[in-house]
Amino acid sequence: MQLTRKAWKKIEYAVSGVLLVVLAGLMFYLTYQQAWHAINGLTDEAYHSDILAYMKEAQGIESGYSFPYPIMFWLIRLLHLIMPIEWAAGIVIASLQCLSFVLLRYYFRRYLGGKGWQQVFATLAAFGLLFCSMIFVYNHPFPGTRFYYMGVFSPNPFHNATYIAARPFAIIAVFMFVDLLEEYEKHLNVKKAVAFSSILLVATMTKPSFTIVFCGAAGLIMLYRLFKSKFGNFKNTILLGCMFIPTFIDLLYQFGGVFMGTDSKGQEAGIGFELFRVWREYCTNYPVAIILLIFFPLIGLVFQYRKLRTHTLYRFGWQIYGMSLAMFILLYEKGFRAVDANFSWGYMIGAFFLIMVSLLVLLEDTFKAKAHSLKLLVQWGAFGLQVACGIFYFGMILLGYSYY
Repeated sequence: MQLTRKAWKKIEYAVSGVLLVVLAGLMFYLTYQQAWHAINGLTDEAYHSDILAYMKEAQGIESGYSFPYPIMFWLIRLLHLIMPIEWAAGIVIASLQCLSFVLLRYYFRRYLGGKGWQQVFATLAAFGLLFCSMIFVYNHPFPGTRFYYMGVFSPNPFHNATYIAARPFAIIAVFMFVDLLEEYEKHLNVKKAVAFSSILLVATMTKPSFTIVFCGAAGLIMLYRLFKSKFGNFKNTILLGCMFIPTFIDLLYQFGGVFMGTDSKGQEAGIGFELFRVWREYCTNYPVAIILLIFFPLIGLVFQYRKLRTHTLYRFGWQIYGMSLAMFILLYEKGFRAVDANFSWGYMIGAFFLIMVSLLVLLEDTFKAKAHSLKLLVQWGAFGLQVACGIFYFGMILLGYSYY
């Protein structure tokens, strides 16, 4: 019996609801365990994460670190008024992770359309994206790597709450900016532009790592188009550029405290320039590390490279990743936090968006009536491999194993 469109819609809502509940439960349990172990000084035994400093910041306690991006801390502090800090942290982080899923589901449906089984399939793919990880074999590092995470990195670093917190706002910013890219040279929709400016500022105030990469890529694109048009789009380029001003002001404030003068230990602060300065601390085989992180997008590029000219979202995904890779290779934070590889957060969010746009393109092809089955199978196999590794990786983290 063939199901009606209404029946498929109900199935999709039911599947989305179940996945949302599962995601909320898993993320709350993980964050609560990370927080509880941090409070009780047990992170050397299990659930090692960055959350202790975050909870101290939310409570107004000196942590030894500077966090001039307050959104997540405000939310935790607000909930902490009525519940223990570990519960507040767990609820906030789980909620923001769930918001990422809700937004991915929305934008996937908006871009793909589809009906019946296609919407259900797209929802499952969006859920899988939030568990996608680097490719690894437990206890068997690839040549030139010493860890399965450090040096290779993941689009879903489950031990870092600020990354998870900033991602839903980053998702909105990316889709909104791509909409503007499609039209701003002919007509700039002011309401859309102001909304984009606002959400970009919120993302920056949650964690600036995404914004640095995003603004670098967006700025180069706009300059290229400006010169290509021989300044024919000058007015609209300036107007769109003005939408970045609030974020630039906030970035100046954030980086003025983090990267200038001296750090909390009295060491020189600032941004250093040196090829692979931090990366080589954890990995010496950079090509292998890159392949292990973006294996699926690289496989997809073999079949989809022609779309780089015509598909704005797909092209922008590669542009963000390219900028994030360049910054991670060239830049490092001076002082005792150099080994923290803080520019890797931008690299990871760049990889996340590259995987996301590659997945959207693959779904588009999958829903076509005349799609080539072998090409689809190879690409879905690559995506499935990264999701399978991600589920195993998340299971390890959930049981308290180190994220290294």
